[in-house]
Amino acid sequence: MMNSKQEKLDENTTKEVILLQSQTSCNMAVCFFLQKNYKKAIEKATESLKLNKNDKALYRRGQAYAALQNYDEAVEDFKNLIKMDTSDKNNFQQELV
Repeated sequence: MMNSKQEKLDENTTKEVILLQSQTSCNMAVCFFLQKNYKKAIEKATESLKLNKNDKALYRRGQAYAALQNYDEAVEDFKNLIKMDTSDKNNFQQELV
């Protein structure tokens, strides 16, 4: 229950907060990936994706799955990534090779 000093966030502010939470989780996924803590990287990338579907989190999660030799999950993420970015300017198809 809110007290009299608390205000409800407006819709735009709420969207900004959710986006910031998603970006933070994605950045944490990168950190965990670089530390070779792949399970935690997957967890944080998944958190990011639940808040906001984005290519960076999907890419990082796919890489972490591949590092753990969970190739089916990795391929699924990379395929979804290519669907998100049909121009494939980042050459995500190379990850499938």
